[in-house]
Amino acid sequence: MIRFEHITKTYRKKSADVSALDDVSLEIATGEFVSVRGSSGSGKTTLLLTTAGMLRPSSGRVLMGDRELYAIPQHERATIRSHEIGFVFQMFHLVPYLNVLDNVLLAGTGKSSRDEAIRLLDGLGMAGRAGHHPAELSAGECQRTALARAFLNSPKLILADEPTGNLDPENATVVMEQLKAYQKLGGTVIVATHSERMDEVADRVVHLDHGRLQTMNAGD
Repeated sequence: MIRFEHITKTYRKKSADVSALDDVSLEIATGEFVSVRGSSGSGKTTLLLTTAGMLRPSSGRVLMGDRELYAIPQHERATIRSHEIGFVFQMFHLVPYLNVLDNVLLAGTGKSSRDEAIRLLDGLGMAGRAGHHPAELSAGECQRTALARAFLNSPKLILADEPTGNLDPENATVVMEQLKAYQKLGGTVIVATHSERMDEVADRVVHLDHGRLQTMNAGD
């Protein structure tokens, strides 16, 4: 489904160049659950943003199927993000003046519906919080809201950036189970994380260290 060919992303900081990704080549199959592990600053978030068509690499190619993401017009990449990719941000990025249900519906593209949003919230144990605003929610509830928003359009690909990083063990387990359930329905899941817990549900673990791909381990 996704192929990275010699991806490099370099940032200019003061008088030095910093490589967030350094010659990364990787293939991810349709329906696979991949955990991208590494410490803070290892390049995990950069890899996700590049996969989503949000961050152009300095060199190399990103292919989704037979489409080279950064060789097509920006509006086509935006359409792919809207219809085929669900992104779960580490800091949730919920709109503070909208309630939970309306935050989820922000991801709607026309094929989604209010009923579907309510169904997703119910499955995540959030139906009773649909009318509440983000400031009234716990971190776990905010993350489950963000998950429902990402799932709304039944995208082919879910990208999740540290989805359990701010959560207690119980809520982290809920998020992991929901991501695994989405994979079982046919979705592809890529999670950036520093936690070993995601290895429990991932098919494969990819390690990044200072932007370089180190090892790839088969999951259980």
